[in-house]
Amino acid sequence: MSPPLNCAAGEGRIAAICAVGLFLLLTSVALAGADTPPPSAFLWLVAAFATLSGVAYRRVKTYLRARPLPGGRQARAAAFEGCAVGLTLGLMWMLGSGGEPGVTPSISDRVIFLAVMGGLGASTAAVLWWIAAWMHRRLSHQASARRRR
Repeated sequence: MSPPLNCAAGEGRIAAICAVGLFLLLTSVALAGADTPPPSAFLWLVAAFATLSGVAYRRVKTYLRARPLPGGRQARAAAFEGCAVGLTLGLMWMLGSGGEPGVTPSISDRVIFLAVMGGLGASTAAVLWWIAAWMHRRLSHQASARRRR
């Protein structure tokens, strides 16, 4: 039987590892799709990734310190929050730029874009939560094994 997720086992360290991993993943994916060398506006994207990683750091710590919920409800709550963040970012992107100059996207294009952004946000948040929960359980088991010696 695994220990509850809210036992003290370095929530800050786990959250920091998750946030740094998220930042590196997002930045490397964006760099893979960018021109060489990246345009100067790429710095705004890096700043946005840093902000998202900071939010992820705070939310991972919050979820790890929360009372455990049965049936995977914490993972679903994290996925719901991720979906909301993805939809918000998608709406901000659509309102800010609209995409390719001279091309007006149809309603179905916008709906598909928002669905993809929501799905990406939900899946990223759920995977991040599962990684954090796995790391937390592993550290909890190591800490309890050290105390038994």
